[in-house]
Amino acid sequence: KHHQLGNIKTVLLTAFLSLGLVLTGCNNSNNPSGDGGKGQYYEKDIKVKALTTLNAEKDGNVLTFKYSDGYFLNDAKKYDKGLSELSFGLALSCSTKEITTNFYSEAKFLDITPVEFDEAPTVDSCAYTLAHKTIGEYELFSITARWYDYQKEWANNFVIGKEGDHEGFSLRANEIYEKIQEYISAHQNNHKLKLWFSGYSRGGAIANVLSSLILRDDKISIEQSDMYVYTYEAPNALTSEHAVKYENIHNIVSSGDIITHFAPNEYGLYRCGVDHEIYDKDISTHIKQLDNTIPIPEFVECSGKNEEGEDVTLKNDVELVNYIFYDGLHKESSDETILANTREQYVDNYQSAISYCLSIAFSLSEETLNEIIDDVKSKSSMEIIMIFASGDSMFEYIKPYLDKDNVTYDEDILKEDLVKLRDFIITVFSSVVVIAMGDAKTNLSRLIDMHFPETVYVALLNSHK
Repeated sequence: KHHQLGNIKTVLLTAFLSLGLVLTGCNNSNNPSGDGGKGQYYEKDIKVKALTTLNAEKDGNVLTFKYSDGYFLNDAKKYDKGLSELSFGLALSCSTKEITTNFYSEAKFLDITPVEFDEAPTVDSCAYTLAHKTIGEYELFSITARWYDYQKEWANNFVIGKEGDHEGFSLRANEIYEKIQEYISAHQNNHKLKLWFSGYSRGGAIANVLSSLILRDDKISIEQSDMYVYTYEAPNALTSEHAVKYENIHNIVSSGDIITHFAPNEYGLYRCGVDHEIYDKDISTHIKQLDNTIPIPEFVECSGKNEEGEDVTLKNDVELVNYIFYDGLHKESSDETILANTREQYVDNYQSAISYCLSIAFSLSEETLNEIIDDVKSKSSMEIIMIFASGDSMFEYIKPYLDKDNVTYDEDILKEDLVKLRDFIITVFSSVVVIAMGDAKTNLSRLIDMHFPETVYVALLNSHK
């Protein structure tokens, strides 16, 4: 009897639930869920090639991202794992005009407009892509900025200015802000407005500043719930006044990535929105899930000095990065021309020199840069010290590479700025030099590896588990 009664209950419950699904199906079949949505909304797996790679024998890993219109029917203030992963794919795609155009095309966006990809990068430029599509009663506008192969643009990361938002990032964000207003006016077609921004590294910082501009201004009227912003490993770019903790702006950051700490908070610069931590201390193991040939070294415990001058042991990447910045921004010297403890000191003492040296370095071809890296790796510590002995010795070392790639430069300015760059490394970030020369020198390679997109992608996926 109990068995028969149980069967009757099961049949009745199943019938009741089935009836409920039938009655509500017309209303709910078109409502997307947080996993990407169901029903009539367009969905597609999109493949993106990560052009940078930690495996020198490959020219990149191909990653797959799930696109769904349904993501954009949810509240943007809620962090969505699926949309976060898709937005990483969008940011990653903005490496070349062809890859970013293909991403938007696969997702059925229209009027895809790549800007400045065909022009030679400069210290002040920033290539980006605009696109839009209709989803129900909404028009979704999207933008992402270039993160790869921007050559001289990378020097702009270090042009922060003495006051206000980060000078380099905000200059480009303001220009893009004007452009997107024109683009929206041309294509909104009386639909309700939605925005989708994404960016990686420098592109993430520009997306962060652009989002802040829109939400604190009235030129583009939009609710936070309709503006989807996901940035990845973005540097700090906004003053405390503008770095509002908007709930719809999601910054995915690893505290073990040194890029996410610059410009430092000590200079009064921050990110707006909400930070989502993805640091993975076991990344050396987890990266093999993506590519078992990627050789990220394990972290090696190393030592430093605390505020009292006592030895401290640094046990992971986050402790190391925090120590590097603390050590660099709390130097004591009667000669203020070698310090970078404040934003003003950094700008006065180092900004122009770092920007010029990096603009020259990134005028070199990728082949030549790799040749220099390999040569430096092959040298002994004493040989490296001899290169850095003077501006003349540094210039003589790099001159053949510059001439090989026909890079134009001012010899006197370059020699002077190379000395400044050396002082910045040896004086301000002396802890990095100690690491590079000591038993934990593999930590320096690991610090660089932490910013590669494959590393960030694996850390992101593991943070979602």
